[in-house]
Amino acid sequence: MGCSSYSNNQEKSLKTQIIFKENQVQSINLNSKKIEFEKIINPEKIALKGSKLFILENIRTNVEAPFIHIIETRNWSYFKSKGKVGFGPMEISSASFFEPGFSDSTFFTYSSRDKALSEFSLNDTSLLAIRQIKQPDNFFSVVNLYLLAEDRFIGISVNDENKLIEFNTSGERISGYGNWEPVTGHSELSNFNLFELNSGWFKTNDSKDVFVKASIKRDKLEIFNYNDQSFISVLGPDLELPPFQVRGPVGNRSLDVPISNPYRYRDVAIIDKKIFALYGGISESQYRESGELARKIYVFDLQGNPEFILKLDRSIKGIAIDNIQKKIYGITTDLNPGIAIFDIPKEVY
Repeated sequence: MGCSSYSNNQEKSLKTQIIFKENQVQSINLNSKKIEFEKIINPEKIALKGSKLFILENIRTNVEAPFIHIIETRNWSYFKSKGKVGFGPMEISSASFFEPGFSDSTFFTYSSRDKALSEFSLNDTSLLAIRQIKQPDNFFSVVNLYLLAEDRFIGISVNDENKLIEFNTSGERISGYGNWEPVTGHSELSNFNLFELNSGWFKTNDSKDVFVKASIKRDKLEIFNYNDQSFISVLGPDLELPPFQVRGPVGNRSLDVPISNPYRYRDVAIIDKKIFALYGGISESQYRESGELARKIYVFDLQGNPEFILKLDRSIKGIAIDNIQKKIYGITTDLNPGIAIFDIPKEVY
């Protein structure tokens, strides 16, 4: 077990599990300004590459509208749209998450419907992708993945014994990393049930050597260092598991977590030496009543040590970190969603 204060850096580096207590971490209040763009209708995800901010539309958005909006943050102008909606060649049926790729002039988005990464050019005006990489059929169960190289993926499978798996575009398994921890008193839980219990946001840094999963159903943040294949778990502030029941026939059981259970982490972003984790603690019913989803960001170092709590003046549902301009960007959850801009305090750096 760990704690939130340490006597030296060597002790910090040896921790594999850290208990996070809010009352032991400094809080800072942040104020924001909001920018709206008429073309952005129902934003769901946000990401940054260079000076370009990428806004991904919800799958339920009008099919006539493109899925991807690109904003130039140097002057806050609308740069261009990408992602023609459809099932034809180089079209996409959803934009589930952003993958930066390996070129300054292109980027990818992943479609959970198509099970494919679509690459887009920043230099042309076409809505269509320029290339698509299909997920191998025998790894169809992988729901979150990133490119480690042009021909290799790393991701999370819904039914694998390992927390992360690495495989190539030919469908060959390269390696598996970490095993799901059993839950005391629930030996009946399958790999799929453990995936459900720990599901959430899966993100990486620019160099793709640190991966973070932030759970939505429980207060758990997991950090995977690809270079040494180590895992660090951050538990808390709430150390209790959510209430759940296992339902369904043997061999096809799933977890039933009540709607009253608060949503925990709502997004995560990793930069050079910091992890910014957007935290809610708000249930679905509370969100429907108030429109409030998340107004706190926990800041950790890459070893999982909690450093700051940033308290936001407005609710957001996604974050991107501008390490150059020292800004936090988020999608607002009000009736007219836009982009919230927060200054990162000097203390955080």
